[in-house]
Amino acid sequence: MAEPGPWLSLGRIRRTRGLRGELVVASFVEGPEAYTAADEVFLFGDGLSSEGERFRVERAWRQRDQTVLKLAGVNSIEAGERLRGAEIRARKSRLPLEEDEYFMAELVECQVVEARTGEPVGIVAGWQRTAGQLLLEIHDPAGREILVPFARSICVAIDLAGRRIGVELPEGLKELNRP
Repeated sequence: MAEPGPWLSLGRIRRTRGLRGELVVASFVEGPEAYTAADEVFLFGDGLSSEGERFRVERAWRQRDQTVLKLAGVNSIEAGERLRGAEIRARKSRLPLEEDEYFMAELVECQVVEARTGEPVGIVAGWQRTAGQLLLEIHDPAGREILVPFARSICVAIDLAGRRIGVELPEGLKELNRP
C-alpha cells in the first residue's frame, strides 16, 4: 500500500473481466466513487513505469461484491492482463474530503491507543461494513481481531500524520470480540 502523502492507494488489479479490458479490483476504498472522483489514476507495478502509468477512468461500478473499472485505452483482455497485480493510486489533491472525513485506506496500519491512558489497543488491519455500521478491524498485540465501530464518540482523536488513532472504548468491547 502507498505511504501516506500525496498519493492514496485505491486498490490492486485482480483480473480482467469481459472482452473489453474491464478490470476487477481488490479495492482499498469503500466504493467505486473514489475512482470516478479522481478521474485519472496511476498504476504501479511490474512492467510499468516507476513513476506510474496514467490512465483516465472511463467508468467504475460495483458488480456483486466487487469493484470493476474501465480505463481509457485498455480495450482488450490482453491490454488488461498487462496490468494484473498493479497498484492503483490517485493524487489525494484530486479527491477532496469534508472536514472530519477520512479515506479508510489511510487508517490501515495506524496504531490504535486508549485516548485517556495511551495503552496500546492494536493496529488497524482493515475495515468492514455491517448493517450500515462501519467497523475498524484492529489486531491487538496478541494478534486477535477487535472490531471497533468507526464513530466519532469512540474514535476521538485521529492523527494521520502520526499514524495514530485515540479511542475511548465502551466497557466490555474488547471482551465482546474475544472467543
